[in-house]
Amino acid sequence: MMNILPIRRVLCPMDLSPISMNALEWANAMARARNAELKMFHVVPTDGVIAAERIGFSEHDDMMGQLREAHGRIDPDNRRVGAAVRQGDPGNQILQLPSHGFRT
Repeated sequence: MMNILPIRRVLCPMDLSPISMNALEWANAMARARNAELKMFHVVPTDGVIAAERIGFSEHDDMMGQLREAHGRIDPDNRRVGAAVRQGDPGNQILQLPSHGFRT
């Protein structure tokens, strides 16, 4: 008998580009197969040649809407979905996710 690792959440980092839709499709399929929550996550980087300004409420809401819209095109019936948008170093933000939580 094979033991199956229980998975409660599947994280899908998204850069809001068309190519990240493929990753979202795979993440959604894995979440559905394991009856797990799907968590979409977008990080606005603060480093680079030009320092990014702090994102405002309207930009944040726009990005959340883009995440929801992307998932709605893939699987509008999956209600076990959450999304989050943060600003900072993407790697650090992913590591801090358990303390941040998600908005649905």
